[in-house]
Amino acid sequence: MSLSWILVLGSMLIAFGLPFLFYGLVKIMQNVSQTRSDLQDSASNMQRSLEAQSGNVQEVLTSQEKLIERIQHLEAIVTSEAWDTMAADKKEQIAEGVLHLEEDELSDTDRAAHMARQVEKE
Repeated sequence: MSLSWILVLGSMLIAFGLPFLFYGLVKIMQNVSQTRSDLQDSASNMQRSLEAQSGNVQEVLTSQEKLIERIQHLEAIVTSEAWDTMAADKKEQIAEGVLHLEEDELSDTDRAAHMARQVEKE
């Protein structure tokens, strides 16, 4: 008789426990699907963020390239103006030297000495 009581009690426990077991399994499956959904949302948010960041990086690189090109143009302008100024000064010095030589009618030795002094100045 004790074996039959154990079987009856076991059957009753199983009968009462099955709904709780099924409820627990359903809750676990809901949590798994919710976690999967959250992971997909996070992944898509991360993907959008990465795309936005790569767009920002591209804008910065483009801006930097434009700035480099602009600096190169400015350097060319400054160099060109300095070169033009130096060339104009040289022309004036040469013209003054030629005029000065023509006016004074110096001897060849004096002219050579004058040219040497001009070269030393430069």
